[in-house]
Amino acid sequence: MKKTTLQACVLLAFAASAPAFSEEAQGDWGGVIANTLRLTVHITKAADGGYHAKLGSPDQSKDLFAADTVSASATRLNFSIDRFKSSYQGEWDEKQQAWVGTFTQGSPTPLVLKRLDAKGMPALVLKRPQEEAIEKAARPYREQDVTFSNAKAGVALAGTFSVPPGAGPFPAVVLVHGSGRHKRDVDIYGHKIFAVWADHLTRQGIAVLRYDKRGSGASSGDANVATTLDYTSDAEAAVALLRTRPEVDQRRLGIVGHSEGGIIAPLAASRDPSLGFIVLLAGPAVKGDKLLVEQAALINRAGGMSEAEIAKDSRLKRAVFAALATPGSGEETKARARAVFDSAVATKDIAPDEARAQLEVFASPWFRTALAYDPAPVLRLVKQPVLAINGALDLQVPPAMNLEAIRASLPANQANELVEIPELNHLFQTARTGALSEYAQIEETVAPVVLKKVSDWILRQHPAKPETL
Repeated sequence: MKKTTLQACVLLAFAASAPAFSEEAQGDWGGVIANTLRLTVHITKAADGGYHAKLGSPDQSKDLFAADTVSASATRLNFSIDRFKSSYQGEWDEKQQAWVGTFTQGSPTPLVLKRLDAKGMPALVLKRPQEEAIEKAARPYREQDVTFSNAKAGVALAGTFSVPPGAGPFPAVVLVHGSGRHKRDVDIYGHKIFAVWADHLTRQGIAVLRYDKRGSGASSGDANVATTLDYTSDAEAAVALLRTRPEVDQRRLGIVGHSEGGIIAPLAASRDPSLGFIVLLAGPAVKGDKLLVEQAALINRAGGMSEAEIAKDSRLKRAVFAALATPGSGEETKARARAVFDSAVATKDIAPDEARAQLEVFASPWFRTALAYDPAPVLRLVKQPVLAINGALDLQVPPAMNLEAIRASLPANQANELVEIPELNHLFQTARTGALSEYAQIEETVAPVVLKKVSDWILRQHPAKPETL
């Protein structure tokens, strides 16, 4: 589900006044988020005696951005960045000569800002053995850059089509992303998730199309207003492209969807009886408002939040989500949600900066659609074979909640298979706890056991026999 992650898209900045360390605050600072994303902060002194700073990520862009709100004292620095729905709380550590704190964007992440010398931020070296093996090994398959259109939406999409060696035709899949602004490889925390999936599946004899999500990479469109329903129409356009390819066995054409893609795949299958099968990788199966409250509780618990604070946060989210679900225009429902947040700020249940940032996220078209969407009625319409897999340590789409809901919703089909794999997180990495902070720390991108499970299952699918008239 929807989760805007610092590691996927963040660029931010702040303006601050730090009276006790004012002279020392000037200059260049830098830190690293989750061992994978470098952040640089350039601080200058303004004419009014205050300080301004701009922060960028050399791993993502040359652009620099300014923050919206800042509060600072001799020992503390807090700021929020509305554009990225983020906030930072840090304290000055005299021994380290650094701001030591926590950056929050969905989940808390440690961030230490230290002074940089003339050489700037040192390069990060991330170990990603699966991607390194793909780059080094000979590729027996063919890759082709392709473009296709979603004519109804007026969107042009771009991707990569991987074709196994040989004459074909081959079984084929469209890889459909989870939430967020992803390019075709789904580069998260240095992991190129869909590149790993595409390489494995193609080596097993399955053709693969992966593409830049609407508004990302070489694909056009406005991601700010797009919803899951819009992204479903893009996935359907990708399927339509594969229907024109002679390399594809049209009877064995399916969708593999991860997270939000696990909502999109059943919706597409319910509208296209000729689709051969779908694979749901951590696919949600309960209504969005219920899932998102449970998701936040699990993530907060893994981050060390107390049970009392978790309960308070859950109550607030339920109240805000209820306000957003009331009839009315976007601005009207946003005003009701703002009133809930204002009340929570007054009782000190949430910081003002955090309330403002959450309101912008929750009131967005994508999030409001996610809150209201119930996958169960659509799952009941899916007649195609379904493979649904969850990692036992998934905190974003918890298996206990979602696999059982899928089981209860899907029509009976002997080809259906629902699997919970031990020790795997939401990204299907072999994990220790499933906490989001581990995503970047784990070198593995996708566990081989789940890659094999999916490819083996797809290759076992046979086209249905035509009905006798």
